[in-house]
Amino acid sequence: MRRLVWVLGLFALCAACPAVAQPQAAAPAALAEVTGYVSDGARDKAGLWFRLTRVDERFVIRASDGVDPDRLFEVLQEASKSGNSVGVRYDPTTGVFDRADPKVPTFTVRELVYFGHPFAGEPAGARAGGVTRLSPAQARLAEGLAWGIAGDFARARPALDAALQDRLPSHLRILALKTRGNLLSDEASATFASPTRQADELLVAALADFRAWRAAAPRDSEASYALAGALRDLGAYEEALEAFRRIGVDWPEEGYWSAIRVGAVHRLRGEFDKALANLDAYAAREGTPNGMPFHYHRGWTLTELGRYDEAVSEFTKGMEAQPDYSWAFERRACAFAKLGRPKDAIADHEAAQREFHATAALTHNPVNLQIIARADAVGMDLAAAVARGPQTVSDGPCHGYPDWSSDPRPRSPLIPPRF
Repeated sequence: MRRLVWVLGLFALCAACPAVAQPQAAAPAALAEVTGYVSDGARDKAGLWFRLTRVDERFVIRASDGVDPDRLFEVLQEASKSGNSVGVRYDPTTGVFDRADPKVPTFTVRELVYFGHPFAGEPAGARAGGVTRLSPAQARLAEGLAWGIAGDFARARPALDAALQDRLPSHLRILALKTRGNLLSDEASATFASPTRQADELLVAALADFRAWRAAAPRDSEASYALAGALRDLGAYEEALEAFRRIGVDWPEEGYWSAIRVGAVHRLRGEFDKALANLDAYAAREGTPNGMPFHYHRGWTLTELGRYDEAVSEFTKGMEAQPDYSWAFERRACAFAKLGRPKDAIADHEAAQREFHATAALTHNPVNLQIIARADAVGMDLAAAVARGPQTVSDGPCHGYPDWSSDPRPRSPLIPPRF
């Protein structure tokens, strides 16, 4: 996740030796990189496999020279138990559809990173076993999915377009639509700092993919979430609220996330009292959730209401469940800065900044680079606040980050008045 391992060749120097032509080494494969939380996995005699939450890929590491699957499995178990993220580096051209899990591509891991420590994976060119024969469309889908998750739009889009122009089994067509829709949405937010016609064209294309995905998989709540999110990003807030509420009705088990998303849309519109009331109504019905998302979104809303002490308390509760969530530290830094506690804000900001840099070291996408640039500027702003006095109020950590979903927008002219 955080560091690249470089191997340096050693060359003997001899002034009297004749020059010898050296064969040209093959260019190293470009690697895709993803950071996430371990959702499941298993260990057997051949090696191990695992998946990451909200990542449509399966990863394998087999026992080989220099690889200790037992140790790597211990790392994955620790990461899963503690709620800390891991990083994975892999060659996106080696994806296969394994019979053990045919709905997502399987990739062999070149490097696993946990808390900055790299663990060796398999050598270049390794592929998983138990492979079903790949069609050209399946191969392009696997590659496009890998680059899409890594945030490499230039490589991902042509591969996904080619896959969708060819014949795919229905379940893989759904995967391709989902991936391309998410990619288009991410590209819009990463490329454009504010709504423009070009950004909205990307979002409308994403909306079309999400509608096709939901039509093909009407019982998949994730498709409905994606569709509702695209409506929100296009400024169709009433339709987005209706869609997020409907998810909680159609899928009662999604009531938690439905409530959070509804509250987030109200907050985006500046309806902070409604956003807080929505979260509190859910807690009154179901009990207060213990995880980070509820406390994070409640803390964010309390910050917008100017209730900074309460916001600090909410973020702190969330960190008990998820201690490495960088945005919780940055939002708590915002609350501290608003309270006139710049030293506490700096401590939280530095914790967030370490994670920003760690993620950017692995996942080199445009949004990460923008986050790093903004975080560096925030650090200077907070240092200046401390220099002005120990109780100086600042709002540096509270704004300026890309895709914080905190800026309302007008309804896009590219969608009808009532979609």
